[in-house]
Amino acid sequence: MEQSKRKMKNQKKTRRKIDVRELTNNERTLITLLAIVILFWLSFKYIIDPQILKISTLESKMNAYALEVEENNRIIKNSEVILDEKSKLFIEKQNIEKDFFKSLNQPQIIYVLNELLLKSDIEMDSISFSKPFMETLNAQEIQKMDISIPFKGSFSSLNEIIKSLETETRKIVINNIDIQKGEETEITGNISLGVYSLSGIVEGKDEDLPIETTDENKLNPFIPYEGYVDLSKVEDNSSEEIESGQAEDKPIEESIYDTYKAIKGDNISYISKRKYGTEKYVDEILSLNGMLRSSILPIGKELKLKKK
Repeated sequence: MEQSKRKMKNQKKTRRKIDVRELTNNERTLITLLAIVILFWLSFKYIIDPQILKISTLESKMNAYALEVEENNRIIKNSEVILDEKSKLFIEKQNIEKDFFKSLNQPQIIYVLNELLLKSDIEMDSISFSKPFMETLNAQEIQKMDISIPFKGSFSSLNEIIKSLETETRKIVINNIDIQKGEETEITGNISLGVYSLSGIVEGKDEDLPIETTDENKLNPFIPYEGYVDLSKVEDNSSEEIESGQAEDKPIEESIYDTYKAIKGDNISYISKRKYGTEKYVDEILSLNGMLRSSILPIGKELKLKKK
């Protein structure tokens, strides 16, 4: 019995020694490698793999954004080209509009022609207009009006008018010139002009020029308007009074007016600026001399101007 008990004790001790045996280096290495593999697998599955998927998604979005940016850049580039083309067309449109009247307004046309005629001493006593009609110009229907102006003067003066018409920015063309021999070096004839309008094509109208007109209700345009004073009669009456002795007792007053004789190329605005240094006296000069803004200033006409 005792031997069997001892034997059992020895077996238990042997088992205990086996259970607590230390691991060898190879076993430790294998266990470490296994732990590393397990850790790597867990990291890949729960950390790296989601990140790779996220990166792939971001790359797809980035490519989509790149395509969108490229498309937007193309649109912007096309927009710049369109805006540049629009700007060029707008400038071209403005240049074309300068060559035409926006509407066939007779007072405006008369005013423009008057400015041109002031540059020459040729005489033109009348002007007639045709009814507006349509004419094809560069495959476009353009409104046109013909103007007929009889003239009398020198050939050099006629050349000056032709040059003035050539430099006029708006579309005034010479249809025909009829010239006849007059007295000595004088010539007579008729100038036929054509003016073009963009009425119905371009919106808007020409800027209103400050043209004064008389009473529209007058039946006869040669009847003086209300308040008109015939200066020649006033001067004649004064002369008669002096000759008859009626003005002997009247004190001699110093005249408050200067006289000015118009020369070639003059107009009321230029005279006002040269006399007073400003154009704001134009209306006063016109009123003082019984003239309108649309009146032609003949060469040699004497004007009364208030002294400074």
